Amino acid sequence: MTSARLKLLLSLAVSLLALYLLLTGVDRGALVRAWSQVTGSGVLVALVLLAAGYLLRIVRWWWMLVAFEPRLRVRDCATPFLASIALNNVLPLRAGDAVRAFAFTRQLGLPAATVLGSVLLERLLDLSMLLAIFFIGAAALPAGVLPDGMAEGARAVAFAALAALVGLALLGPALAKRLAAAPPADGRPWRVAVRRISTELLASFALLRSARRAALLLPLTALIWLLEGAVFATVAADLASGAPALAGWFAMATGTLATLLPSTPGYVGTFDYFTMLGLSAFGADRAVATAFSLSVHAILWLPITVVGLALLALHGGIGAFRPSTKNGALT
Repeated sequence: MTSARLKLLLSLAVSLLALYLLLTGVDRGALVRAWSQVTGSGVLVALVLLAAGYLLRIVRWWWMLVAFEPRLRVRDCATPFLASIALNNVLPLRAGDAVRAFAFTRQLGLPAATVLGSVLLERLLDLSMLLAIFFIGAAALPAGVLPDGMAEGARAVAFAALAALVGLALLGPALAKRLAAAPPADGRPWRVAVRRISTELLASFALLRSARRAALLLPLTALIWLLEGAVFATVAADLASGAPALAGWFAMATGTLATLLPSTPGYVGTFDYFTMLGLSAFGADRAVATAFSLSVHAILWLPITVVGLALLALHGGIGAFRPSTKNGALT
């Protein structure tokens, strides 16, 4: 059995286990009653907040890439970004991230390694912000409320994320310069390609050393997650969960951090179970918290998947892959 197949089986097993834990012991009648509290106006507000958050995500990604391609427009980034999120929602192993890096190089006018570096930076910024929100929420909870190991695991991930951000900012560009200045490779095509890709990838992290870029990236990241947390808080209020507003942001942090675990496309089960735990930690009824997690998941998954796949189809599908040999230079 191949490693890829093993990963898929592991992901499926984890998702099924999480779904079992989510639904076991939940009163079905109470779950239906909780869902009946959902209103059209609440869903509409959540969708508006979601759209605003994704607009800022696209702007943030453009702000990273325009440092290497000054002619790039915000609208040039919309289809690659939304299509990649949609594909992550329906394909295993975060295939959408690879599509974003490799399938739109001609449209973006940048080499794939530079685009991939921006995706990695985006993930690290998001992870750092989610961990900050998690710790703020955890500090508001009484001792012993969180499951054993959750806080310790979050601390370990936070340390790794911080080390990665600092290390890439300090060492990435310097390593790129050393690679570029090193004697030429022996001429074998694969060695030349690996060296070029490594240089471009490491050079992309020079963004972190630009005060002008960082001055906007950090507040943009904070605002993105404040808006996404507002989606959670809106649904929680619509369901009359009785939990404080902070619970919505905490549930967002626990659920989204859980997407780091192996799972099926769309993070079925893992996202839902840990989102439920996040709201329950602030006193929400189990059935209400379960209805909340499934409702939020649907709101986050369905619109972006439909829009992203539609844009991808209009763009010509994944077959629109066009390699670019253009070298990006930070401006």
